[in-house]
Amino acid sequence: MLELTKNTKQIDAFIGEYTGTHIACSKNHKISTEAASGGFVSSLLIYLLNNGLVDGAFVSRQLVVNGKIEVESFIAIKVEEILDCRTSIYTHFPLEKNFKKIEELSKDEDVEIWA
Repeated sequence: MLELTKNTKQIDAFIGEYTGTHIACSKNHKISTEAASGGFVSSLLIYLLNNGLVDGAFVSRQLVVNGKIEVESFIAIKVEEILDCRTSIYTHFPLEKNFKKIEELSKDEDVEIWA
C-alpha cells in the first residue's frame, strides 16, 4: 500500500475534507491484471474467506442473459464466486432490492451481517 498524503487535513471540492488517501492493489498478478481497479477488494475478500474471518461476502456481477445486460447479487461463499465478480459493473442496478435477501439472512441466529 502506498500512502499518498499523510495526516494533513485537506479539502477537495468534490470529496470534501480528508486527512489521508491510500492506493492499493492485489499482490496476486492474475487478480490484479484481470480485476477492476487492481483487484484489492477481491484479494481482501478472498483473504477474509480463506482465513475464516467471514463465511461469505455480498458481491455482484454483470451477466448477459438473452441478449440483455443483467446484474446478479448474492452471497459468495467460495473463492471462485468472488473471482467471478471481480470486474466493474457499468450499468445501473438498484442494490436496495437485495437488502431483503440480507435481511432474511440476518434473521438466522447463525448468521452475522456486518458492513
